[in-house]
Amino acid sequence: MNLVKFSLKKFSSFLNSNPRKIKRITNISLLVLGIVEMIRQLDYEKKVLLIRKLVPWVILCEQWPVRMTWFLQIILDDWQNDYHVSWKDINLWEFYNIRVKPRYNDVELTHVPEPLRLRYQRLFPLDSDKDVFEKMMEQNIGKYNRDCCITVGDIGILGQRENDKLISYSINLNPALIEVLTEIPQLNLQLKSILSPISDFRKCDGSGPLM
Repeated sequence: MNLVKFSLKKFSSFLNSNPRKIKRITNISLLVLGIVEMIRQLDYEKKVLLIRKLVPWVILCEQWPVRMTWFLQIILDDWQNDYHVSWKDINLWEFYNIRVKPRYNDVELTHVPEPLRLRYQRLFPLDSDKDVFEKMMEQNIGKYNRDCCITVGDIGILGQRENDKLISYSINLNPALIEVLTEIPQLNLQLKSILSPISDFRKCDGSGPLM
């Protein structure tokens, strides 16, 4: 419990000013600590390291659920395409700037039906202040020499349960949010599969690319 309180104090400057939100983050962190302590497969040192990463992970998932769900969705996509290994040692700040931020900011989503696009745009108010998120990421999560540095490999895969992965303790994820963000890349893949044969045909007969 002292480790959780110490970690929460360490990240206090990044916490939402809403007392109910702070209480929820504290309660989730304490619950997660209790779960970790019961796992016999992890030795003491691994548990301490895991908890030091879990507290900021809980804060990130609770205060910026849309951004963090994008992390999980992109990592899952990479894993399904055998592309996950190439990113596992990259910290979340770097991964965010390279892979997540472009997806998150694509509010137009021209390749998806309007109802889904509107559902996605309505999710934006769920995330807290962007500047606070990026500051926390850059100053703490993205520093390889910090014990709270989180890499892509630390997260794990959505739908799998591994004792030393953060996703296994993400009890505050919103299923409805995951559903919306899962639909977007699926539709993108469907669109590519439809357009690919047409594009190949255009190249073969010399009519040029699709406009």
